[in-house]
Amino acid sequence: MNLHSDQTQPTHQSRLSFCNWIMGLGLAVSVSLLNTGQGIAQANELTRAEFYRIQNEVELDPDQQPPRPAALADPFLPRDTVRTGSRSRTELLFNEGSLARIGAESIFRFVPGMRAYQLPDGSTRAEAILQLEQGIALVMGPPGSITNQVQTPEAEITIAAADLPDAGPVPLSTTAVVIVHSPSLGKTSVFNLTQNPVVITTPDGTETDVIEAGETLSITNGELGPVETFDLNRFYQTSGLAVGLGPDQAEQVNDESAQVQDVLNQIRAETVAAANDQLAQLDGFCNPDQAATHDCVTTDDNSLTTFEDEREMITDTGADDGGSGVPGGGSGTPPGSAPTP
Repeated sequence: MNLHSDQTQPTHQSRLSFCNWIMGLGLAVSVSLLNTGQGIAQANELTRAEFYRIQNEVELDPDQQPPRPAALADPFLPRDTVRTGSRSRTELLFNEGSLARIGAESIFRFVPGMRAYQLPDGSTRAEAILQLEQGIALVMGPPGSITNQVQTPEAEITIAAADLPDAGPVPLSTTAVVIVHSPSLGKTSVFNLTQNPVVITTPDGTETDVIEAGETLSITNGELGPVETFDLNRFYQTSGLAVGLGPDQAEQVNDESAQVQDVLNQIRAETVAAANDQLAQLDGFCNPDQAATHDCVTTDDNSLTTFEDEREMITDTGADDGGSGVPGGGSGTPPGSAPTP
């Protein structure tokens, strides 16, 4: 079910033109990450991350070394792999300013890229690519993260800055994207939480589309599905993985360290604005009589239900995660049902 409003959403032709424009620019992609010792750093290369939070079974598989249980402050280096077990979760802080939350039953790593890109101040940063082999990840970058790239076996996800210039430095942006990959279904689903456009491309590069805030798209067995809308406010009410990013969740950010609070508060400014904008849009043209029309987004929207199903599939939602929601993004709420008060 495609739930675009003709007045507010770009046409399919404009989406493809935008995609071709971005691909033609040959922009390098990177993740901006957090230096835990110095606050938000502006390092020129993504060289490492540290385990900031570990819950239950989290395994670190260092490159060319035997796997072992991960520990707080362990380094996470290029080509290392992190694996989370059932009812488990971990959070990684990187040395350039971003945060990755990895849910249950996930396999995640990052690798160095081949390119570099220019920042507004004239400096450059080296490319790095995040890889999600299975499971669920929330990747967030504060202003200065520029662009992020996440790869799954089914998709290449580029988180691009809005209003990209024809030449010169890439403008700063704030990003927050949820990626879910199911190997058994051959399916990757992407959910955009901010106004920065996210470009999704099939592995062979033949199909590309763009999603805006509150939109989702899936690739199944190499084929792009339709762009759909999901309810951002309901997502924040039910998602443990995105805790602290939704409206009325500012107090939950206070439980984090000072460095993480700084990052999350910058990202919250964008995620809350996107959720409020979507709510205002729904209030403007939705009523119960319109609930079945293509221009009205409701809390039983198909794409959101699909996302809940994906989370149930990769997460045991019976766990207690100490007040931050069910690990792996699960909510303990049956798919498609209203959240528990």
